[in-house]
Amino acid sequence: MLSDPIEQLEKKDALIKYKKSGRIAANIMQKLVDMCKPGVKIYDICTTGDKLITEAVNKLKQQPLFIDDESSDLNEIINRARQMKMKEGIDMFIVDYLQLVNYSDSRRSREQEVAFIAKQLKNELARQLDIPLILLSQLSRKTEERKGNQPMLSDLRESGAIENDADTVILIHRPDYYDKNKMGNEKQDVELIVAKGRNVGTGIAKVMYNPYQTLFYED
Repeated sequence: MLSDPIEQLEKKDALIKYKKSGRIAANIMQKLVDMCKPGVKIYDICTTGDKLITEAVNKLKQQPLFIDDESSDLNEIINRARQMKMKEGIDMFIVDYLQLVNYSDSRRSREQEVAFIAKQLKNELARQLDIPLILLSQLSRKTEERKGNQPMLSDLRESGAIENDADTVILIHRPDYYDKNKMGNEKQDVELIVAKGRNVGTGIAKVMYNPYQTLFYED
């Protein structure tokens, strides 16, 4: 009989500060205790893994990490960020991902909306709260049509204005993802392309990636 780690989390009241983000918390648990193996997810671990799950829950509860997926509305995200800054003193804010943030304005095209959302998040969070802001963004499918599949700044989906407002833009290039002989490997080569770096310059950092743990690391 399989044991759902989300049920284990709920039984141990570990989701109090994680709202309804049990699935995200479970993914973090998987990394904290190195529970997964190639092709095996935490959800496949049987009841014999409960001891590891308990250990992961305890470690997770100690982390200064707050996950909130209850709203995708721009104004509500900004308000919640302000509350977390006041109550918890957060040092960084991450939005996963930009194109999922909602701000409906019939006067604007979707591209203009995304540009407005990015600008507002930077002004209201990064500048006013004085904390680093990381916005994850989708890329267009043009990378799949390009020889070598290397992403470019122009591939940022739905808004070319993103690159203008960003201080730093890092694009992820996974060549092994496009290689049928390597895409299933536990250890894959990845390039982190600093396509824009205000005051830091541009360049490429070569790292490794474990797709089963969603983990980037130096070899």
